Amino acid sequence: LAAAFAEMKNMTVENAFPPSNMVFLNFPSALVADSFCVFLRNDGILVNRSASKRVRLVTHYEIDDDAIERIISSANQWTTEANV
Repeated sequence: LAAAFAEMKNMTVENAFPPSNMVFLNFPSALVADSFCVFLRNDGILVNRSASKRVRLVTHYEIDDDAIERIISSANQWTTEANV
């Protein structure tokens, strides 16, 4: 998940290594972080800001590869559709 986010625009991955079940994303502004969260939530993906410009995603054991691909797909869609 972190590797996919590292390739996307308008965000940077914080501490991608060593790999873990938590991914922290930093955005250029709180407005951009909010836009990302709202977009993913509207796609049924629970994501929240953990600080003003920071978003935390946590995967649990029941999150399978298909769910990870869905998260990546939704985030990629946000990067192409968001006007940020």
